[in-house]
Amino acid sequence: MFSEYLISDEIKNWGLGKGESSVLAVVIQHPEWIAVIDDGAARKCANVYNLNLTGTLGLLLIAYRIGWIENLQEAVDALGHAGFYLNKHLIEEVFKKTDS
Repeated sequence: MFSEYLISDEIKNWGLGKGESSVLAVVIQHPEWIAVIDDGAARKCANVYNLNLTGTLGLLLIAYRIGWIENLQEAVDALGHAGFYLNKHLIEEVFKKTDS
């Protein structure tokens, strides 16, 4: 399905990985979609193109809100224990958006 999306030279010039570049190429073609990106450079690129985006913490927040995750703190802690880098300020912002 995604083979029809060619990565533009503009995206290639950002020096991103194939995965990030592919996600951006697809979302550029479908601006109503949401790019799921954690990489800082890829997020900057997405912002230049005014794309909707979220990251792993945003996905966890969505999963929590729809009831797929019962304990958001445990899910965030599990990511940290698995070696996933988590920005403390971003975590605080996520928890501000919950009822807890």
